[in-house]
Amino acid sequence: MENFDDEIGRAIEAGQANLRAMTLVRNWCFHAEITRSGGRGMIEEMTNLPIGHMGMQCKYSKSHSMQSWRLEDAAYDFYINNCKGCTKRVHVGLPNISAFIGPREQAAELRKKEREKEEDLRKQNQDLRRQARAKLRHESSLEESFVLDLLDELDQDSIDSEDPRLEQLAKLAPETFTRNIILHVLPDVLCGNLPYSISAGKALLKASLQDEERLQIAIRLIKAGEMSTYAVDIVLSKSEAILSTDLPMIVHRFATLALGAPPGQIFGSVVRESLDSRPIRQLFASKSTEISSKIKELLSDPRSDAVQDALEIILATNDSDLLLLHARTVISKLMRRRTLFPNEKKDSATIYYLRKAAEKLLEISPTSTDLLLESYLADNDEIGRKEYCKVYYSVLNQPYDEAPRIGQAQRIAFRRLLWSTVQSPTDSGSEAAHFFLNPRERFEELAAFHFDDMIGAAATLGRIHDDEQEKGLVDVPENLFSEIDKRNKLSAIDRLQGALISWAAKGANFKGVEGIEDFLRLYRGLPNDQILLRGKMIGAISLLLTDVRSINLILSDWYRAILDEHSFIRASAIEAWEKVPRKLIENFPNLFIESVAALLTDPYIIVHKAAVRTLRHNPLPQEHSSIIQNKLWSLILHYSNTNKQDEFTVDCIETLISTGISAEQIEGSTGKFLSEVTLRLEQGALYRAIEHLGRSLKNAPNFTKVATKAIQDNYIRSISIDSASAIILRASKNELRNCSDDLISAFNNLDLSNPTNFSEALLYVASLSSTGLQELAEGCLLKITENIPNEDRATHWLLQASLVSTSSRIEKTIKSGITNKELFSNWKKLTSDLEKENEARAKTRNFPPNFFFEN
Repeated sequence: MENFDDEIGRAIEAGQANLRAMTLVRNWCFHAEITRSGGRGMIEEMTNLPIGHMGMQCKYSKSHSMQSWRLEDAAYDFYINNCKGCTKRVHVGLPNISAFIGPREQAAELRKKEREKEEDLRKQNQDLRRQARAKLRHESSLEESFVLDLLDELDQDSIDSEDPRLEQLAKLAPETFTRNIILHVLPDVLCGNLPYSISAGKALLKASLQDEERLQIAIRLIKAGEMSTYAVDIVLSKSEAILSTDLPMIVHRFATLALGAPPGQIFGSVVRESLDSRPIRQLFASKSTEISSKIKELLSDPRSDAVQDALEIILATNDSDLLLLHARTVISKLMRRRTLFPNEKKDSATIYYLRKAAEKLLEISPTSTDLLLESYLADNDEIGRKEYCKVYYSVLNQPYDEAPRIGQAQRIAFRRLLWSTVQSPTDSGSEAAHFFLNPRERFEELAAFHFDDMIGAAATLGRIHDDEQEKGLVDVPENLFSEIDKRNKLSAIDRLQGALISWAAKGANFKGVEGIEDFLRLYRGLPNDQILLRGKMIGAISLLLTDVRSINLILSDWYRAILDEHSFIRASAIEAWEKVPRKLIENFPNLFIESVAALLTDPYIIVHKAAVRTLRHNPLPQEHSSIIQNKLWSLILHYSNTNKQDEFTVDCIETLISTGISAEQIEGSTGKFLSEVTLRLEQGALYRAIEHLGRSLKNAPNFTKVATKAIQDNYIRSISIDSASAIILRASKNELRNCSDDLISAFNNLDLSNPTNFSEALLYVASLSSTGLQELAEGCLLKITENIPNEDRATHWLLQASLVSTSSRIEKTIKSGITNKELFSNWKKLTSDLEKENEARAKTRNFPPNFFFEN
């Protein structure tokens, strides 16, 4: 991760500040409470510092601060909105939050005074302008007075700077803008930053002006970002008269018009800009010498914003010669950006334009740019190597809605990325790894062109994998983290090798019969001891399939792999079935289909797992489902009696259901047996069963018992109980009645003083009530109500509990045939009060503390 050390440093700094702020908050008031987001990161675990988003709340306030990265920000926000003027505060000790409240309030007061001072000065200037217009009004005609009156209306801060009235007046009655009006308004347009400056400038362009005045106004509008076609055309038509002091800003505005804003500067909803490169190109054609000189000056400037301006101009002009002229400068600044621009992050605008320029260079001059990029790898800079990969990746990362461009640049980029990822096979987060770990059909032609390279790279990875394994056998891991790191490295290499083989198979497929035969020839020529590479190649063999002829070409090799002596080869052979196109399955001979199904009875679990996973995603033809079901039943019976493969048991059940188990079977003895199997599961396997089988077995007898067991499991509670809760909510009355003891046990084990458990407690109450156990439900509700604190912020909890209690009593009276109008009236009142409470809570401010500048 780039700038990882800096990120760690900032996290530790925030943790130290939060630790101090926690002490200050606790000393401030006895009722002050600190909240924080869940989870603990590795840095927090190692340092024991409170690192994470934290907030402040109090039992006397319905509102609370939004959690912030710095507790000081959240505490100040809560103090301003709740603590200030509070009469319930109980002082604890010193120091407290006054240590940072005082300086912040003083700073806020100082800013307020500065704004008031600026406001007074602005009003004085407005009065002076009104007086000047009043004096001019005595010497003006009726039409001129009308314009002056309109200027008085527009000379207010509350008026939108884009108010169209002046411009509309100039369009409908240009004669009202006489020479006197022009001379009066022109200084405000050219030199002022008044509410009506821009609208007045647009209006004057439609009046009778001298050429020099018209050009000055057009330049002023463009500098202000008003890129109207009329103003742009005026500047372009008089480009020879543009002053050297005005040219840089005009060029910058035209470049922005051609390129738009870089991604990092887009805030909020994305609005598609209307881009236009005509102005910058036309201006460059007429002022090429001055602009080229300015670009050279900017590129030699060490400041990143100057380099960014130069790159924007180069890219906006779309002039290949100009870009090639500065090719070495662009590539060197990109590859050495860690040294040249240490303060620029990876997503900064300057780095973005450097990458775009390098990508453009690679497109227009692939060979020379490739040599340049290779030459700077000698710096052995990690960031430079990442930028090297990003440039090549950008050439291949083309929009999916466009036809792929495949030329010399793409061929070079493909090969460079290939060997770059082989050099760093464990870096799964790099652009090179991302590209090859996700094979794309649109680049099959490149895979076919580099077929030999793909196979060679896969073989190299095989050797690296073997070396890592041998190293692991010799070196004893120092601790658990070292062991995990070793496994992750081997897994990354394994995944990458499989991905490269898949690319090679797609490339072979692209070449047709010749390519398929080349792939099979390489596979057959592999030594028997290269088990890993053989398995990967046979696992990708189904990617060669396009028609019946291709089936005939690969069938014998695939069949031999299914019967191979090595379990890894057999597992890879069955995994290949997952990628067989559905339209071709009916063309496979029955003997082959039966041999695939027979792998479910293989003696090794690696083969069982591969077969079950594959058949779940791409099942065999329907006429073979009964054979598959019988074999899956055998696996379920076998593995359900062992505790080591519980999660695989869940996979077997999921695959069994996908083969066509009917709803009647689920609701009968079959579903009951599967519920009994899942009821024996624990922790991770139980969570997997709830998540993966919850929909399929929702009507199975006793499956609600599985949900009630899961919802009480500490491991599952540490992740999520949403799926288990949903199963209980959907359960029938009979199912709930069968597990009422479990529901009561779950309720009794619940910490009712914890507000986060309130919804879960109501779930148990509603479930008990629906089974007809109203007395138990009311007893539970009483316990909930007793544990709800008598605080304003707990009003909505109390209302919800009362509403559930009233509903339960209404249901009870209806069953007994008695109508109690008082209960219905109370239910309506509680519903109304709850709606009012929710509306009041919705008005509570819910913005981060730093959102408002005063904070």
